[in-house]
Amino acid sequence: MKNPKVSVFMPVYNSEKYLRESIESILGQTMSDFELVIVDDASTDGSYEIIEQYASQDRRIKPYRNRNNTGIAMTCNRAVGRSKGKYVARMDSDDVALKHRLEVQYSFMENNRHLSLAGGWARIMDENGHHIGNFKRPCGWKKINRIVRYTNPLIHPTCFFLRGDFLKVGGYRNFPVSSDYDLLLRMNCAALKIDNVPAYLLYYRVEKTSITQSAGQTQRIAVNAMLELHRERKKRGTDALDEGTVSIEDQMKRHLVEDKQYSKATKRHLQAQQAIAKRSFHEAILNYSAAFYCSRLKREYFLRLFICRIILGLGFVLRWD
Repeated sequence: MKNPKVSVFMPVYNSEKYLRESIESILGQTMSDFELVIVDDASTDGSYEIIEQYASQDRRIKPYRNRNNTGIAMTCNRAVGRSKGKYVARMDSDDVALKHRLEVQYSFMENNRHLSLAGGWARIMDENGHHIGNFKRPCGWKKINRIVRYTNPLIHPTCFFLRGDFLKVGGYRNFPVSSDYDLLLRMNCAALKIDNVPAYLLYYRVEKTSITQSAGQTQRIAVNAMLELHRERKKRGTDALDEGTVSIEDQMKRHLVEDKQYSKATKRHLQAQQAIAKRSFHEAILNYSAAFYCSRLKREYFLRLFICRIILGLGFVLRWD
């Protein structure tokens, strides 16, 4: 039996609420030459039973289950390791793919053989499936190559990789959050080209539960650790994580100390924005200055924001993660 053109890999953990809709959106694709590799990360709800039910009805579905919960990064790596397609497409278990998604991305990659990865745009829906907005990312691999050091230029669930290049850089590393950004940074260091398809590819689900302050801090610390590793890799061709001289936990702990100052700077940043709303510009300048000088990480944030605005154009609205 020949290998499929595309392997869709879907990590699952306690996703029974939306899982059926997500699986059916892949099975209903206009492109039929694919396999759907689903790895359940030791769910405690009925997720795996749903996966088995669909797998018994469609041979394109390849179900696997982790004995223990290993986290989303390692679950994705296992799924890609089991995949056989030339391309591997990421799919989240609560999102809904538009029916043309695989066909559009496959054609885009086949017509742009210099690319190793293509993302795309997404429509945003709430937990009830209602369309509430749109989510775009910039297009053009040269532009993306310039901004990847400052912000994540892709919507992760839309990622469509050349499987060989995904494996070449080692797949995802086990950061607690934002492991996709770490992967993009390593692809950038390996001179692999990344682009976005200028088309909507899926419905991206956003639930009402907001990110907690603690989770936001964890993401911020992880991203700053990744950027430091990226700078190290640019200089030496490798980094401390790959060499095994430091762990992810140690790398993040070093940034936690500086992040306390970042939190203070963020408060001054918010006060400056409130002052602008009240047209109190003198107060705004004082608070912006305090935020700028209070934290090195905040200065780097302002710099990344400014550089991306210049590269993309001041009128381009970019969601900052």
